[in-house]
Amino acid sequence: MKTQERNQAEVMNYLNQSSKHVFQSEDGTVFQAIVKSGDKFLFIKNEEVHIINIDQYIGYFPTEAKTKMKQKFHPTWDVNEKYYKGYGIGPSKKPRAVKHYKALTEQIEKIIFEFETKNTSAA
Repeated sequence: MKTQERNQAEVMNYLNQSSKHVFQSEDGTVFQAIVKSGDKFLFIKNEEVHIINIDQYIGYFPTEAKTKMKQKFHPTWDVNEKYYKGYGIGPSKKPRAVKHYKALTEQIEKIIFEFETKNTSAA
């Protein structure tokens, strides 16, 4: 059985590795990325930004948090269920990793800047 420390290490490794990639649907209409911003990780899908609560994943899934994250970020079933709403590209649009080409990288940086500006001004 995995210890909580090993589970957390796997989650952090997964997030760090995933933050090096951008995923896009086959038809190019949907993109998503996991981005490290300061001390937190953000999940970005098109213009939507979600803060990834690592402690919550590890608390709910003490031995399989990484697997549950993968299933949530890249589901292969209907993403209209309550728990998965707004996540993933969906079963009919396979995700593929794309290189961080300039236009997409600039768009992601703009989304992060707007998100952080909105959250710091609200605090």
